[in-house]
Amino acid sequence: MNSVHMVGNIYFSKYNDANSKGVKFQIKKKPYADAENEYIPWEVWDSEYKQMASQIRKFFKDGSVISVTGEVRAKKYEDNEGKRKTKVYVQLKSWSFVPRDYSEESYVERIPDSNDEASSSDPFPF
Repeated sequence: MNSVHMVGNIYFSKYNDANSKGVKFQIKKKPYADAENEYIPWEVWDSEYKQMASQIRKFFKDGSVISVTGEVRAKKYEDNEGKRKTKVYVQLKSWSFVPRDYSEESYVERIPDSNDEASSSDPFPF
């Protein structure tokens, strides 16, 4: 299964065009000057059936906390100098708001350890 789920602060790409049907962004803790090169980009496009790019533009600004799920994609292309390159990005499939009291520690699912009562009655040892 090809699925990526992230929760964090959204920062929009400097290459976004307000008139475009697409939005490019990254999920990270803090904005950095060279963020375009440090993080895997996310992309979403409006279609006839879904207007997710428009929703992202409407409801979020740089630094807003968001929960996103998508699929890793790779696109091969030639640059202006004729060099073959591969672009890796995540295609957004769904998003959701995150509660205002969000913290990284409270959002991580708790995994029971072997001493928990719930895990000792579990029929599977893993």
